[in-house]
Formats: sequence, C-alpha cells, structure tokens
Amino acid sequence: MRILQVNKYLYPRDGVTTVVAQTLRILAERGHHVMAFGQAGERNFTSEMTAAYAPAIDLENPRISAGRRAAALARILCGTEAVAAFERFIRAIRPDLVHLHNIYHHLSPRIIPSLTRRRIPIVMTLHDYKLFCPGYRLLRPDGDGDRLCDSCIAHGPFDAVRFRCIKRSALASLVCWLEALAHRRYWSAVRMFIAPSEFMAARAVEAGIPRRKVRIVRNAAPGAPPGARPRKARPQVILFLGRLHAEKGVRTLIDAWALAGARGATLVIAGDGPEREAIEAHARARGVPARFPGFLDGDAKARALAEATALAFPSRWYENCPMAVLEAFAHGTPVIASLIGGIPEIVKDGANGLLVPPGDAHALAGAISTLCADHKLAARLGRAAARDAERDFGEERYAREIGAVYRDAARDCSRR
Repeated sequence: MRILQVNKYLYPRDGVTTVVAQTLRILAERGHHVMAFGQAGERNFTSEMTAAYAPAIDLENPRISAGRRAAALARILCGTEAVAAFERFIRAIRPDLVHLHNIYHHLSPRIIPSLTRRRIPIVMTLHDYKLFCPGYRLLRPDGDGDRLCDSCIAHGPFDAVRFRCIKRSALASLVCWLEALAHRRYWSAVRMFIAPSEFMAARAVEAGIPRRKVRIVRNAAPGAPPGARPRKARPQVILFLGRLHAEKGVRTLIDAWALAGARGATLVIAGDGPEREAIEAHARARGVPARFPGFLDGDAKARALAEATALAFPSRWYENCPMAVLEAFAHGTPVIASLIGGIPEIVKDGANGLLVPPGDAHALAGAISTLCADHKLAARLGRAAARDAERDFGEERYAREIGAVYRDAARDCSRR
C-alpha cells in the first residue's frame, strides 16, 4: 500500500513523534511505500522518503510579533498554507490510505476535504484528548495549578471557554473552541480511530465517536538490540524521561526525592519544554541536586534507560499509552508510575513496576526508596518488564494490528 503518515511535527520531540517515526519504519520494513506530511524543519526524520511540508509556525514563543500571531491564528482556524501544500502533495502522490496523528493547530483539520473528495480512506490515532477537549489534556485551571476534568466530554467543548482552560486566557480558549468545532465537523470522514489504550477508547466513545469506529492498538515498545542486557549503574539512578510540562508531575518527583533520602543515588530529569526553568528552580529551592541533561534521543536515550535503576513517571494527567514507559520496559527497566489513565494497563504494581497515587510525593518517595534499597526486587521487576515488552507490546504485534485497521478502513471506504 501507498500509506501517508501526517503529523504536525516530524522531528524527535516527544512520544507522538516517536510513534510516527516508528510507524514509518515498521511499515517500510514490511514492503509498504511510506510517505509523510508535516511542518518543515531541519531536524525532520523524513529526509530520505517521499515527503512534503507546510511552513512551520511557532506557537510556544511568547515574543513573536503581532503579524506572526495573526498568521498563526489563520493557520489554526483556516489552515491557510498547510491546506494548499497538502492539496498539492495529495494530487502528486495519490496515496491508498492516509493515517492522521496530531494535526491540530499547526496543520488544521481542514486538510481532510482533500482526502474525502478523492475517497481516500482515513485512519486517525488518538494520541491525546484534543478531539473532545480543546485543551487536549482533560485538565482545567484550579488555583495555581490544574485539576482533572471531563466537563467537555459531558457538556461539550464550550466549557473550555467557560473555565479559560487554554493558557488561562478567554481569547486563546475561544480560538481552540472554534478549532474543536472544526474537528467535530470531520469526525464522520475518519473511517477508523486508533485508541492506544482502553482508557482512551472509553473516553472517545463517551464523547460521541461510534464504538464500531474505535480500535484499540497499543503503541509498540522498540525492539532491544540482540543480546542486549540492562547495564544498571551503581550507585542507583532514577530517571525521568519526557516533556517538561506541569502535568508530567516533575515537581512532585522533586518533592519526593527530597523526602526519600536516597543516599548516593542520582536523580536525572531528561527532557525539555516550557517548564524547564521553573522545574530547575524548584529543584534548587528544595535542595535536590538533580541532573538536567536536556532532551535525549538515539544512543544517549537508550544508554540512559539501560543504566537506570527505574524510570519515574509521576504524571498528573490521564496518560494514554506512554512511549517512555514502553521504552523503559524494552531496556529491562522497571517503572514507578502514577495510577492514572492508561498507565495501569501497562504497569502492573509489584509485577513489572510500582504504582502510586498521582500527586502523592510521600508515596512516590516510598517507592523510590524501596527500589534503591532492594536490588533484587528492582532486578526482578526489570526482567518482567522486558518480558512484557516483547510479549505484549512488540513491533510485530503492532504491525499486524495496524495492518488490520488499514484493511478495514479501506474496505469501509470502498462500500460508500
């Protein structure tokens, strides 16, 4: 098949781009002609395949000019250059199927009519909750922080405006509400939605997506190199790996480290994002000498995962099927994670990791202390994690299940 993967970012950045790159590779290895569309960028991993790009826009820089803000608003609501670039690409490549990932803001759902006019089947992975929560995280402002919220699922996306969920701004929330309405217009055009967790599938159905159109396909753990074995560092290392956003719970991890008193152990917080400066300041204020190596990819990420005593994953939002957890498992590294969202579908307490209540620094400190003190327990959990990665989250399983979704989507499209 000629399969086009579409995502707003096409460079190593987060779990979603890891999934996109992995999907392109897995399909290509099995004889498919893979193509990609996203934003232009020097670090894109698509340089050696058929690909096209929309001009990049920066929505994270608060210092952009008024003109660029206006251009970004036009992209979010109308698609502008992204729609035109996508239309030209579709005319040229004529794909058999298009797999959408995260297209909001930077690309726009308005690219979808280019596909429906040509009766090209569409599959979409629900990496987050954007289709039914304008803020994408199922969180809303609460004092100085955020709290879990399902109001947009229960009452509709305008509650994001009511609670000023996007950057605590009425205007930003209004823009994202209008974008959410555009997304809802195109739901019927998507033949199959891929939910990487049972938790995500349930939320999608609650929000109004027909159950028959939702398929659970869990993300794939990367295959460990042949003969690879964990090389656990001594003294112990507790690793956090991910984007530095407030909902990832890194402040809770720092508070837990201050309570744990893990003498001789090292806390490594690897990643980047808008909260990095604030998180580093919080570590200094708590007297926690954490290491901040920045974003890790490739061999550096693999080495960090293989050497870690455990991966700490203290999220405070409804995680879906986090790639950091699967990558840790593939390297024989147990995970200390929050009991929330889709995480308990992967991490089994006392079997391949430890689960703690989200936001509970004392419980997290206890789990960290336990694994740092009990080497045999950490090793046993790590071995089980590696077995589970291979048995339940392997790439062959992913290829088989996603191929079935593609075939069913194509068959459904041909009947209409």
